[in-house]
Amino acid sequence: MKDSTKHINDYNVLQNNLNEDGYLLLRNFISKYDAEAIRKKISLKLWNVTESSSSLIGEQDPRSRDISLNYNDAYSLECIHNIWHNSKIKSFFNKLFKTEILMHPMVILRNSYKNTYTSAHQDWPQIQGAKDGIGIWIPLHDLEKNSGRLEIAENSHKEGVRQHKPDNFTGGMALDDDQFKWLSTNMNAGDAIIFSTFTVHRTEKNTSDTVRQSIDARFQSRNSPVCIRSLEPFIKDKWENIYKNWNDKTNARYWESYTLN
Repeated sequence: MKDSTKHINDYNVLQNNLNEDGYLLLRNFISKYDAEAIRKKISLKLWNVTESSSSLIGEQDPRSRDISLNYNDAYSLECIHNIWHNSKIKSFFNKLFKTEILMHPMVILRNSYKNTYTSAHQDWPQIQGAKDGIGIWIPLHDLEKNSGRLEIAENSHKEGVRQHKPDNFTGGMALDDDQFKWLSTNMNAGDAIIFSTFTVHRTEKNTSDTVRQSIDARFQSRNSPVCIRSLEPFIKDKWENIYKNWNDKTNARYWESYTLN
């Protein structure tokens, strides 16, 4: 993958790379300390593990098990939502878009268990709204080959919306993998891959002995259309329930102060 980290303060180059390649690889986008701190809190909620190491807890997603370890509790953690309101991150995207941005509140916490993967797809069919929308994906621990890395299909963003087929992975739609050249790289906690909602991507199968943990979010210019689904929680719950245990509710329902289309 092309590394754009050295151009982190040259937004013309970054925008050109994003337009040409469909993605940006940026090292240390958030600090490794912040990434690992979020991961530790998630692990405590999901598996009652207090140390930040991520040995394989089990091969089955806790959302499918009748136990007290609850994905919804982890998703409701204040840090998973407020990290995106960091002034450095907001400034970066405002300058990248050259306008005021909207961060979709529907941020996502992902856990890739052993022998699981995400099929090739575009985000656009699920997100829609803004054609200038982009996603950002950040691992919360170091990733090497076969640990569930994100993979980008080279130059796959240039042909518009592709014809997906039904699939059993989250989202319910996928593309044939064989038609693309796939790009990937080892990543450290806090590194980021930013990509267009038209860029085809997938994750490799996690055959390691760790649960791969990551977070992601979507950004767009504030004056572009937004699909109302992107303003709802990723989980089937109400924002009031997600916010109820937060110490600082400054960013709660922040998008309601914007004039959105």
